[in-house]
Amino acid sequence: MRLQIGSSCSDVNELKEFSDWILNVGDGNIEDNNDGEAEIEIPDDMLIKNSGDPISSIVNSTYPSLLEMSDISFFQDRANLAPTNDNSLNNYIL
Repeated sequence: MRLQIGSSCSDVNELKEFSDWILNVGDGNIEDNNDGEAEIEIPDDMLIKNSGDPISSIVNSTYPSLLEMSDISFFQDRANLAPTNDNSLNNYIL
């Protein structure tokens, strides 16, 4: 993960909190029982709220103000982590 230069203190803290959480998930430190399977509760503030159109919800969350963006680095700094939706997302954005 990249830290953005000029990010506010709260943004940096939020990114640190998320980074620690995702590392704990990867290291198997979220659940006490480590038998190879675990149910992981994703904090509510990390979920994308579905407005009835899941593709629109993903795009609006990942690329806010999409139509106003002309800076190509905006898109280079973001990624969709749901590869099964790549074609649907690309078609929606285009």
